[in-house]
Amino acid sequence: MKRMKLVILTMALSLMMSVEAFAAPSAGGTVQVSQEPQQVSVVKSDGTVSTETVIPTVSGTSQTISINEIHDAIGTPNECSVYLMDVSLALAETGEKVKLNGSVTLSFSVPNVISSTKVVVVHWKDDGTKEVLPATAGDGRISVTFTSLSPIAIIVENVSSAGGNANNGGGGSSSGSSSSGSSSAAPASTPTGTSPKTGETSMIYAVEGLAVLAAIGVVVSKKKLRA
Repeated sequence: MKRMKLVILTMALSLMMSVEAFAAPSAGGTVQVSQEPQQVSVVKSDGTVSTETVIPTVSGTSQTISINEIHDAIGTPNECSVYLMDVSLALAETGEKVKLNGSVTLSFSVPNVISSTKVVVVHWKDDGTKEVLPATAGDGRISVTFTSLSPIAIIVENVSSAGGNANNGGGGSSSGSSSSGSSSAAPASTPTGTSPKTGETSMIYAVEGLAVLAAIGVVVSKKKLRA
């Protein structure tokens, strides 16, 4: 009976390991948004619409994105890094959060990004739908134009898996501060969320191996019980 329990637990572990992984934040680095003040049309909390000086900010989010969604958005099966965050605008004078009315282009410092890096941004709209936004990349920084602000996922194709030059990683860290003319506040940042290495099959082999061992254990246990 004890052996049977062990076999059942082994099979359960195999199933758990085979469940599709989701990209989530981890402590691998930071993405920073330029906090240079901008004048944009916004909707205040009282419902009034006006052009105000705002500062972009980012914070953590509980939003997740699946491996399939990552690859569909960027259009490549290669390994990608994913950075999840919630983006918002705050009035420069009071810090009051406001909604965007129109469009705004924001700049983010992102590790290991050069002009040839493939980058897209998945944006979760207020109505729950998602859109994929193009991003302009170059020298550790990307620029994206938004028409509304809420949780986003910055998806970056990893250079090594794309077959590019692996020694371009200095761009992200060297451009971590806000651009010139930014506010005195430190740039907001969020932990890096790195997607699982979807190009590797070692996990699949491990699951298959455990399943085979579990099947052998069941057969051996049955023979001993009959004996």
